[in-house]
Amino acid sequence: MHTGDLVEWSLTWLAGGDLSAERVEFYRKQIGVLIKRVDKPPGCWFIVWSNGIAGNVHKDYVEVL
Repeated sequence: MHTGDLVEWSLTWLAGGDLSAERVEFYRKQIGVLIKRVDKPPGCWFIVWSNGIAGNVHKDYVEVL
């Protein structure tokens, strides 16, 4: 993973969560851009998503497109 990469939520994360089918579809449609690695929490990236939300997400929860 590198700054600027496009990502989507990983299938493991989508399947492992307690999400309704509607929420899974909502997350599957999102595309994110890796902005920078963050130290806290460990192993996370700051990501800006196509729906305008931004935040820290663990690297195991996303896949590079």
